[in-house]
Amino acid sequence: MKLRTKIHTYTTALMLLMLICTDLAVYYVYEKMTYDSEASHVIKRGEDLITLLQGTDNRDEATEMLRAYVPSDGVVSIVQPGKKSLTVQTTSDLEDFKPTFEKGATYAIHLADDTPFMSTSTPFIWENGEIAELQMSQSLEETERNLYMLRLVLTIVTVLAMLPILLSNMALARVITQPIERLIQTMRRNKQAGEFETLPIASKGRDELYEMGHTFNGMIAQIEENYRKQEQFLSNASHELRTPLTIIESYASLLKRRGTANEEITQEAIEAIAGESKRMKAMMEQMLALAKNNEQSIVFEDVDIKKMLEEMADQLTQVYGSRYSVSADEASCITDETKLKQLVFIFLDNARRYSEGMIELTATREPTHVHIQVRDYGEGIPEDKLKQVFERFYRVSEDRNRKSGGTGLGLAIAKELAARLHVKLEIESTVGQGTTLHCYVPYE
Repeated sequence: MKLRTKIHTYTTALMLLMLICTDLAVYYVYEKMTYDSEASHVIKRGEDLITLLQGTDNRDEATEMLRAYVPSDGVVSIVQPGKKSLTVQTTSDLEDFKPTFEKGATYAIHLADDTPFMSTSTPFIWENGEIAELQMSQSLEETERNLYMLRLVLTIVTVLAMLPILLSNMALARVITQPIERLIQTMRRNKQAGEFETLPIASKGRDELYEMGHTFNGMIAQIEENYRKQEQFLSNASHELRTPLTIIESYASLLKRRGTANEEITQEAIEAIAGESKRMKAMMEQMLALAKNNEQSIVFEDVDIKKMLEEMADQLTQVYGSRYSVSADEASCITDETKLKQLVFIFLDNARRYSEGMIELTATREPTHVHIQVRDYGEGIPEDKLKQVFERFYRVSEDRNRKSGGTGLGLAIAKELAARLHVKLEIESTVGQGTTLHCYVPYE
C-alpha cells in the first residue's frame, strides 16, 4: 500500500471513528436527559395524585381520582399486598401489563406490544393507615419518534461531514507525499543519468518536508563536490605522474638498449630514476594527505602559539641545522594544534627548499588574531604568479621544483587546512629578496 493511500485511509477512518463516537455521545446524553425529564413529569403527576389519595380510603373515590390522573395512552394502578389492585388504563393493550422495578431505580422502561412505556412506582399511606404503592406508566412513543429523528439527523450529518473530510484527507495526503514523490523521481533520474540534480525548495516554511528537501540538496551538493574532487584528484594524479613515469621509462629503456657498460650514462640513469621515484613517492604522500585533510575531523583546543612555534623550530634545527629564528609573543588560540602545525610546517618546508639563508618565524598578538609570519630570503616569486601558488600542482618554475623536490601540492594542502581552521592566508614576495607567508589565526 502506497503512503498516500495509507494516509488517506487512516485519517479518514480516524475521523469517521471520531464522528461516530461524537454522535453516540450526543445521542446517549440526549436520550438520558429526555428519559429523566419524562420520568420527572410522571413522578410529579404521581405525587399530586398521592396527595389526593391520602385524603380518602374509599376505593370508588380513589378510582375516580385515578381516572382523572391517568396519562393519555397509559395506565395507573394502586397495588396493595393481599388485595385486588385498582387499575385505570386508556388502552386495552395494557390489560396484562405489570411493570417490574430494579432496586434503587426511579423509573423503568418496558415494551408492551412493541411500544415502549415508562413506569414509576411510589409508595404511600392511605388515610386508614394501610400501605399502598402507586404505579404509573406512560407511553414513550412520541419520545421514541424524536429519538429516531435524532438518529436519522446524526447519520445524515455524519455522511455529509465525511465528504469534506475525504477531500481534505486527499489534499493532505497529496501535500505530504508530493515532495517525497519528487524526491524519489529525482533520485531515480540521478541514478539513471549519473547526474547531481537537486530538488526545488520553496523559500517559505520550515517544516519537516522543507528540512527533508534541504538535507537532500545538501547531501547531493556534498556528493557532487566529493565526486568533482575525486575526478580532479585522478586527473591531476594521472597528469602529474605521467612525467616522472616517462622519465623512469626512458632511462630504463636507455639502460636496456645500451646496458651498463657506460658508467656515466648508467649513473645518470640511476640518479634520474631514483630522483623521480622519490619525487613520485612524495607527490603520492601529499596527494593522500590532501584527501585525508577533507575527511579528518577538527578538534579545537587551547593552543600555546609561542610554545608550538619554538618546538617546531627546534625539531627542524636538529634535522636541517641552525637556519630558523623564532620571535613570538605570548599568545594562545582555540584551534586544532595538529593541523595548525601541519600548515606552518608546509610554509617552513617551502622556505627551506627555496632559500639558502636564515628563515624567520614570528608571531604577533593583534586585536582579533595572532599574526604568524614565515620569511625567507630566497629568489622570490614574480608578482603575476602569486595568485596561483595555492592551486594544486602549480609550479612557479618546473626546473626549480625538480631541483628542490617540490610537487606543487604543499600550498594547496595549506589552503585546505586554513579553510577548515578559519585561518586567513596571504603571501608577499619580491624577486631576488625573498618571500613572506602570513597566517592569521583567530583567537576563537
